[in-house]
Amino acid sequence: MTGALNIDTPRALLDKLSVELKAVDADQKDAYAALNAARDAYHLREWIWHAHLDGNSAMQISVMGNNGAESDWNSWINSQFQRFPILREICNGSKHLKLHASESIAQTHEAGWDMQPWDTLPWDAEGFYVELTDGSIVSVSELLKDIRNFWVNLFTIHSL
Repeated sequence: MTGALNIDTPRALLDKLSVELKAVDADQKDAYAALNAARDAYHLREWIWHAHLDGNSAMQISVMGNNGAESDWNSWINSQFQRFPILREICNGSKHLKLHASESIAQTHEAGWDMQPWDTLPWDAEGFYVELTDGSIVSVSELLKDIRNFWVNLFTIHSL
């Protein structure tokens, strides 16, 4: 069996990500849509590898510039979209009851509920944010839009 519920290609998963992002845009406080979009955006990495790159040297060279294993693909993504590890940590956090200390995420926040130290900052709007260990704040919805654009560009440039 491939895929699930007729979502059986990387392109179909990218389309689903676009639908989930519309739900996030419609309601910045919709944690369900935000987490669904994060998982879709993260899993595209694996789906693209298995559908297009695994065992296809020409496509690997076209996309990554060299042949490699899945670990090389993961490293390439991290080098091209340096905030991808944040997305990975959000998805890993979705599997656990408690958020554990991570490589880059120190805390998560929902605007209006637990962001008192930052209430006056210009990005203090509805939605979810992650505070990184370096003290910077990343909007989850902006991260999701950026990773979707990264995937769309990859699909377009390489005709995936």
